Amino acid sequence: RSDTIMVVRLDPLRNALTMVSIPRDTQVQIPNNGTQKINAANAIGGPNLAVRTVGEFLQLPIDHYVVLNVHGLVELVNELGGITVEIPKKMKYMDWTAKLKIDLEPGAHTLTGNQAMGFVRFRHDALGDIGRVQRQQLFMRAVQQKALSPESWAHLPKLMEIANQYILTDMSVPDMMEMATFARAVPKEDQMFVMMPGTFAGN
Repeated sequence: RSDTIMVVRLDPLRNALTMVSIPRDTQVQIPNNGTQKINAANAIGGPNLAVRTVGEFLQLPIDHYVVLNVHGLVELVNELGGITVEIPKKMKYMDWTAKLKIDLEPGAHTLTGNQAMGFVRFRHDALGDIGRVQRQQLFMRAVQQKALSPESWAHLPKLMEIANQYILTDMSVPDMMEMATFARAVPKEDQMFVMMPGTFAGN
């Protein structure tokens, strides 16, 4: 089941980037499988069914997919020397599924790979999955800011090596390099990070 679902649009004509986060518990129609949480699509039919489900839900064509193993996130963050984010509130929890201890204090912190995984996975607050999506978007902004720094550019070959090990995608390495180069150059005022609107359900 998908832990995180994001749809990204790169628009060369407007030199813009838009990222839409879909909470993983969103109820949708999964083709030939009825109404279920959207994160079940990948478990049922892999990336192809997930792409079809998300595309039909948003009524948008999805051109490509990238599936990132969480262990890849840890290595990518460590290769970059950590990611600095503003922790909004105290986060303390033991995630037994991921064998991950989450213990973060409020304020600006440079997170290691394991801490970053805890930050984006944490959902034990009043907002549940909604709060987690907000933190994931905060994290993605921080990642993009780090990637923009000149000292990160030298890490690109190693980052692509890690990506090859932990990423499943229908794109070639040159395609991913081209998209990463484009995304890195988009001005901050032309970046938009949003979340699908909705309300809490009973189950």
